Amino acid sequence: MASIGAYRDDDFQLLAPVYKQLNATLGRFGQETRRVSTKALASGDAGADSEYERLENQLSALTTQRDSIANEIRTALDGAEFKGQCLNPWETMRLVLLAEEVLLKVRFLAAER
Repeated sequence: MASIGAYRDDDFQLLAPVYKQLNATLGRFGQETRRVSTKALASGDAGADSEYERLENQLSALTTQRDSIANEIRTALDGAEFKGQCLNPWETMRLVLLAEEVLLKVRFLAAER
Protein backbone atom coordinates (compact mmCIF):
# COMPACT_ATOMS: atom_id res chain seq x y z
CA MET A 1 0.00 0.00 0.00
CA ALA A 2 1.28 3.47 -0.89
CA SER A 3 2.08 5.90 1.89
CA ILE A 4 0.05 9.06 2.50
CA GLY A 5 3.02 11.08 1.27
CA ALA A 6 2.95 9.20 -2.03
CA TYR A 7 -0.73 10.05 -2.49
CA ARG A 8 0.02 13.66 -1.65
CA ASP A 9 2.82 13.79 -4.22
CA ASP A 10 0.71 12.10 -6.91
CA ASP A 11 -2.23 14.41 -6.29
CA PHE A 12 0.02 17.46 -6.19
CA GLN A 13 1.56 16.38 -9.51
CA LEU A 14 -1.94 16.13 -11.02
CA LEU A 15 -3.14 19.50 -9.75
CA ALA A 16 -0.11 21.70 -10.33
CA PRO A 17 0.08 21.36 -14.14
CA VAL A 18 -3.66 21.84 -14.67
CA TYR A 19 -3.50 24.95 -12.44
CA LYS A 20 -0.75 26.29 -14.66
CA GLN A 21 -2.80 25.58 -17.80
CA LEU A 22 -5.68 27.56 -16.29
CA ASN A 23 -3.65 30.56 -15.13
CA ALA A 24 -0.47 30.97 -17.15
CA THR A 25 -0.56 33.55 -19.91
CA LEU A 26 0.82 30.94 -22.29
CA GLY A 27 -1.27 28.14 -20.79
CA ARG A 28 -4.10 26.53 -22.69
CA PHE A 29 -6.78 28.84 -21.27
CA GLY A 30 -4.79 31.97 -22.06
CA GLN A 31 -4.01 30.89 -25.60
CA GLU A 32 -7.58 29.88 -26.38
CA THR A 33 -9.07 33.06 -24.90
CA ARG A 34 -6.81 35.11 -27.18
CA ARG A 35 -8.11 33.13 -30.15
CA VAL A 36 -11.72 33.73 -29.09
CA SER A 37 -11.17 37.45 -28.52
CA THR A 38 -9.44 37.84 -31.87
CA LYS A 39 -12.30 36.00 -33.57
CA ALA A 40 -14.85 38.17 -31.73
CA LEU A 41 -13.15 41.38 -32.83
CA ALA A 42 -13.03 40.21 -36.44
CA SER A 43 -16.64 38.98 -36.47
CA GLY A 44 -18.67 42.13 -36.57
CA ASP A 45 -19.12 45.37 -38.37
CA ALA A 46 -20.32 48.78 -37.30
CA GLY A 47 -23.97 47.75 -37.58
CA ALA A 48 -23.91 44.22 -36.14
CA ASP A 49 -22.08 43.27 -32.96
CA SER A 50 -24.22 40.27 -31.99
CA GLU A 51 -21.51 37.70 -32.72
CA TYR A 52 -18.93 39.78 -30.85
CA GLU A 53 -21.25 40.07 -27.86
CA ARG A 54 -22.08 36.35 -27.92
CA LEU A 55 -18.42 35.33 -27.96
CA GLU A 56 -17.38 37.82 -25.31
CA ASN A 57 -20.30 36.81 -23.04
CA GLN A 58 -19.37 33.13 -23.34
CA LEU A 59 -15.74 33.97 -22.71
CA SER A 60 -16.69 35.97 -19.64
CA ALA A 61 -18.72 33.04 -18.28
CA LEU A 62 -15.83 30.64 -18.87
CA THR A 63 -13.41 33.04 -17.19
CA THR A 64 -15.68 33.15 -14.13
CA GLN A 65 -15.74 29.33 -14.04
CA ARG A 66 -11.98 29.21 -14.48
CA ASP A 67 -11.43 31.69 -11.65
CA SER A 68 -13.56 29.64 -9.27
CA ILE A 69 -11.82 26.35 -10.09
CA ALA A 70 -8.36 27.93 -10.03
CA ASN A 71 -9.09 29.37 -6.59
CA GLU A 72 -10.06 25.92 -5.27
CA ILE A 73 -6.92 24.37 -6.78
CA ARG A 74 -4.69 27.14 -5.41
CA THR A 75 -6.17 26.64 -1.93
CA ALA A 76 -5.54 22.87 -2.11
CA LEU A 77 -1.98 23.29 -3.42
CA ASP A 78 -1.12 25.95 -0.85
CA GLY A 79 -2.48 23.76 1.95
CA ALA A 80 -0.42 20.80 0.78
CA GLU A 81 2.77 22.73 0.14
CA PHE A 82 2.83 25.17 3.04
CA LYS A 83 0.53 23.74 5.72
CA GLY A 84 1.27 20.04 5.42
CA GLN A 85 -2.34 19.21 4.55
CA CYS A 86 -2.99 16.00 2.64
CA LEU A 87 -4.73 16.25 -0.67
CA ASN A 88 -7.85 14.14 -0.95
CA PRO A 89 -7.56 11.94 -4.07
CA TRP A 90 -11.28 12.27 -4.86
CA GLU A 91 -11.19 16.04 -4.48
CA THR A 92 -8.07 16.15 -6.65
CA MET A 93 -9.82 14.24 -9.42
CA ARG A 94 -12.91 16.44 -9.13
CA LEU A 95 -10.79 19.57 -9.54
CA VAL A 96 -8.80 18.12 -12.44
CA LEU A 97 -12.00 17.14 -14.24
CA LEU A 98 -13.58 20.56 -13.69
CA ALA A 99 -10.44 22.26 -14.95
CA GLU A 100 -10.26 20.05 -18.03
CA GLU A 101 -13.94 20.72 -18.73
CA VAL A 102 -13.35 24.49 -18.77
CA LEU A 103 -10.26 24.04 -20.93
CA LEU A 104 -12.27 21.98 -23.42
CA LYS A 105 -15.13 24.47 -23.47
CA VAL A 106 -12.82 27.37 -24.28
CA ARG A 107 -11.07 25.27 -26.94
CA PHE A 108 -14.43 24.43 -28.58
CA LEU A 109 -15.44 28.10 -28.46
CA ALA A 110 -12.18 29.06 -30.15
CA ALA A 111 -12.66 26.36 -32.81
CA GLU A 112 -16.22 27.40 -33.73
CA ARG A 113 -16.64 28.63 -37.26
